[in-house]
Amino acid sequence: MIRTVIADDELLTRSALVGILGAEPDIEVVADCDRAEAVARIGAHEPDVVLLGFALPAADGFSVLADARALPNRPAVAVLAARVGEECVSVALRLGAEGFLLKDMAPEQLVHPVRILAGGGGVLAPVVGRQVIDGYLATHPFLTGLPQSWSEAGPPTPYQMAQETGQGPDPLSGSGP
Repeated sequence: MIRTVIADDELLTRSALVGILGAEPDIEVVADCDRAEAVARIGAHEPDVVLLGFALPAADGFSVLADARALPNRPAVAVLAARVGEECVSVALRLGAEGFLLKDMAPEQLVHPVRILAGGGGVLAPVVGRQVIDGYLATHPFLTGLPQSWSEAGPPTPYQMAQETGQGPDPLSGSGP
């Protein structure tokens, strides 16, 4: 059974999440609360997963996230936000959130991420995943030295990579570089 706490300042949102997750045979919502009560409820119920609602400004959500991550039985925490802000995503992930989901997702799409989080995985809403990938690619210098032909013609074959980098076997001689 996946024990879950839902912490969001909007009662309607909490009620909807309780209904969606509570209908699943392997998920138990052990508490729902606003962010002010979140750390106490998380500590008392020791859930596997916490869905933590964020609103802007997100500063109080960040403090709840940091406090929840410091508990002895650390739950997996996914931020549940109404919209994406690049800085908000970055800070949430750096503070230890295992997920960043959006409140506009279809109800049936919420259950799978909770199961992934309970199993030790991480989850990102598709638009957030795209931002994370773009940010990663923009900040990792080893990706800037790729031969121009790789980006023009699409992904190279292993043979092309070996030839262009000077590594790997020479298929004509049967020997390496």
